[in-house]
Amino acid sequence: MGFGKKFVVFNTGALITSYLGYRFYTRNVIPVPICVGGLLEKNSPGTYWMDSYTIGIPHSELSPGQLMNAFQKNYVFNHLQKQILVSYLGCEQPSKSKGELGEDLLIWKVVDRAAHSICMKLQINSPIIDGYTVLTCRDNMLIFGGSIPHQIMDFTLIHNFHKAYSKVLAASIANYVKLHECEAEPSNISNTN
Repeated sequence: MGFGKKFVVFNTGALITSYLGYRFYTRNVIPVPICVGGLLEKNSPGTYWMDSYTIGIPHSELSPGQLMNAFQKNYVFNHLQKQILVSYLGCEQPSKSKGELGEDLLIWKVVDRAAHSICMKLQINSPIIDGYTVLTCRDNMLIFGGSIPHQIMDFTLIHNFHKAYSKVLAASIANYVKLHECEAEPSNISNTN
């Protein structure tokens, strides 16, 4: 077998293994309709494409501080996304965020919160790279939602990547919550909008 055939066989095997791993890791992540009147719908412009996913967790509810803690410390964010943003895009190492309004976490800023939800906006000065991320926990379900401008979603590759990455991130956050006690102290929610 020549080099070309070995290369194709190896990469095909790696691709199939990756796909099966993705399907296994996200097997409990389910797409759900956007919550009408929720933080994602409230903060995202009407021209944005929105999606959300849910996965079961052992906690009936988490505070905004606990949600932010799980977002910052989950495996995928902490070992992949944060490293890319810090190492390759020059973002500063983030300090621990408690989910308070106006707090920054790398390229996100907390723009809204409720009793068991937090909404963050991407802070990149680009008309193309823009969007919102929302985490909610209620009734033993973690809901992870996102929104991005429609002009980005016109590209099938970006659309599919966004959906797949959202599912992986939701699963990673849920796994963090399942494996760790939520270390953040419950936040004072009196300053909600």
